[in-house]
Amino acid sequence: MKNKYQRLSKVEKKEACDKFKNSEDNINKVYEKLTRLKVFGIIGFCLIFISTLFDIFITSSIITYIVDGISLLICFIAAYKADETRSRLVNSFLINESKKK
Repeated sequence: MKNKYQRLSKVEKKEACDKFKNSEDNINKVYEKLTRLKVFGIIGFCLIFISTLFDIFITSSIITYIVDGISLLICFIAAYKADETRSRLVNSFLINESKKK
């Protein structure tokens, strides 16, 4: 089932995110920190993927493949969870905002 944030159009989502960033509900700049975590997760995923490709062409030990795989998994999970948490926070902000009216 889609939540309120997922039902918005692209422009409305951007406006909702901007409202959340400027509101008092954005305690300790959580939105910006989650965005930064998502970007670092995506960049890390890309760099480790390239590193894994180089390890495939160079004779490497099995430990190198295991470390690359675990690192890829951690970066992917960090980026996914940061995006999910950010959308959940904006959704709860939208719900609370509509209750206040």
